[in-house]
Amino acid sequence: MFFKYYRIYIGCSLSFFFATLFIGVVFILDIDYQALGKRISNLRRQKKLTQEELAEKTDLSTNYISHIENSRSIPSLETLMKLCAAMDVTPNELLLGTSQNRTDYLQTEVQQKLTLCTPAQRRLVNRFIDLLLEEAQQQQ
Repeated sequence: MFFKYYRIYIGCSLSFFFATLFIGVVFILDIDYQALGKRISNLRRQKKLTQEELAEKTDLSTNYISHIENSRSIPSLETLMKLCAAMDVTPNELLLGTSQNRTDYLQTEVQQKLTLCTPAQRRLVNRFIDLLLEEAQQQQ
C-alpha cells in the first residue's frame, strides 16, 4: 500500500514548492504561476465556462478567478482542488499540464528514463510491462 503526503512551502520570494512523498521519494516542483494561470484559463475555455460560471461552481469571486488566471494571486491547495472539481480535471493537469487521458501520457518521460538504463534493466522493464498488459487482458 502506498500513500501521498503533500506539503506546501511558501518562501519570501513567494515561490511555491509542492512536495510529494511517494514510497520514500520526495519530489519538489517549482510551480510556474503564469503557466498555471494560463492552464486554468485554457481549461476553463475548453469546458466552455465563463469566469463567472467557474466562480459560482467553486464559491470563489470572479475577481479572484481573474487574478489567478493572470498570475496576480497564488491559489491555495484548497482553491486548486475546488478548481479541479469544478472543471473535472486532475491536479496534474492544472499543476503540471499533463493529462492521464492523453494517449501519449508519460511516453516522453519513460523514454528519457529508459535511455539511462542498462540493457539488463531495459529487459526487466519490458518484462514488467508485459506482465501488466497480461494482467489487464485477464481482467477484461
